[in-house]
Amino acid sequence: MAKRPTLNSAPNGRSPLTPVIIADLAPGEERGDAQCPGLRVRGLSSGRKVFFYRYRGTDGALREIGLGHVGPLTLAKARDAALKLRVERDQGKDPQLEKRTQRLEAARQREEERKAAYTVTNMCEEYFREVLPNLKRGDEAKRLLRVDFMPFFGDTHRRAFRA
Repeated sequence: MAKRPTLNSAPNGRSPLTPVIIADLAPGEERGDAQCPGLRVRGLSSGRKVFFYRYRGTDGALREIGLGHVGPLTLAKARDAALKLRVERDQGKDPQLEKRTQRLEAARQREEERKAAYTVTNMCEEYFREVLPNLKRGDEAKRLLRVDFMPFFGDTHRRAFRA
């Protein structure tokens, strides 16, 4: 049975993070938490501090996941979040890669929705930008399309005009 991670006491003589230690952190300085392995806090050049979880991925690469800024995220909540990520890692999952996969999937869905909502107006605006500037009477064609065509067919989906 897999051993469940806990908030252990300070190993190797390191001290656990405290609000005072975090407040005194200088820009560019980084500290680890002895009570929660992998949880770290970094002082940013802007003066703000940020919690993150550092771990080794299944491929051996060192990875970091931002947990949030100090202030809105308390030390106790950061420890809880780090423990949850540690449990996922111990189960063989890679939290960073899963997060990246979810982000790519969301971007793909947004692109599909954008393509599905491609109307005649979108098609005409693209035509105005890419083709008409190169034509001798491009301004006249643009005016005719805007006045005589787009008011009637502008909101129609482009697929309605297949040949």
